[in-house]
Amino acid sequence: MATRKSKPKSARGGNAKARKLPKGFTAISGGSDSWPNDSTKAGDFITVTTAEFKKVPTKFDKKPKDFNVCECEDDDGRKVTLWRSSGLAPVFEYEEGTRFYIEFLGMGKAKKGQNAPRLYQIGAEGIE
Repeated sequence: MATRKSKPKSARGGNAKARKLPKGFTAISGGSDSWPNDSTKAGDFITVTTAEFKKVPTKFDKKPKDFNVCECEDDDGRKVTLWRSSGLAPVFEYEEGTRFYIEFLGMGKAKKGQNAPRLYQIGAEGIE
């Protein structure tokens, strides 16, 4: 019989903003939200400054694979993680410390046998 390796989503304690550390502890890791997420609607946007590009090891179809992510900070100081995709690839071509405006335009048209792509408008500040 198969066993669950992680707790069900409802038992994990919600999103990172809702979690609190015990008295006397200071956060030293984690606490970032992925963007876009399931609640992102067409027209939603975010303005972020890139902080760190890194690779995250995962297992996809039982094979190890590294995914590129960008740890960012928005204008309110909230940490945000952007996962590299074809739509967000331009962000990964610039240096850390670059400020971006990213607007989610909605879903594109799916090709046969594929998921619909997420469409974005991306602008970089201070680039000529």
